[in-house]
Amino acid sequence: NRSASTAKATLFADGHAEILCGTQDIGTGTYTVMTQVAADAFGLPPEKVKVKLGNSAYPKGAQSGGSQVSASVGPPIRAAALGAISKLINLAIIDNTPPLHGYKEKDIIADNGSIHLKNDSNKGETYSQILNRKGLDKLEAQAKTNVSTRQQGPPTPAPAGSPEAKAEEESKENKAVQEDEKKIGRAHG
Repeated sequence: NRSASTAKATLFADGHAEILCGTQDIGTGTYTVMTQVAADAFGLPPEKVKVKLGNSAYPKGAQSGGSQVSASVGPPIRAAALGAISKLINLAIIDNTPPLHGYKEKDIIADNGSIHLKNDSNKGETYSQILNRKGLDKLEAQAKTNVSTRQQGPPTPAPAGSPEAKAEEESKENKAVQEDEKKIGRAHG
């Protein structure tokens, strides 16, 4: 299962990052998984990423249940972090200061707290260098996924002979018995 979710990513001038999402961790490792997802997208070690969950003031995240939190919240967290990195790269590209001025975003990657050319790791700068030069304390990006795997319309019947099909039949039989019992009760009441 997946549900629509939103996340906000912030990259700070001191080199750490933060994720906000209104989902929660009920002891299933959501903090750990989302920190790993965000760190990978930010190009930062996990200890430089703080994930904050469980506050209704944060962007809306999936509810716990149905094994959906990781699948629902991971994509917008990744997209928001990549959005912040994209903003940072574009700041470096349009800046008249070398080393990344004039390059294309597709030629630059984020890695270990810096952005640099894919084919030349010596041609780059740290996140802090770029943000400080621009006089920015932070960069923010938000992302929302509208995808939902929740079933729309009438349910699809289970394949014939499967345990699910047998359970559906038993359920129908139980409903029929309950209806008969109601009729009998009305007749004698």
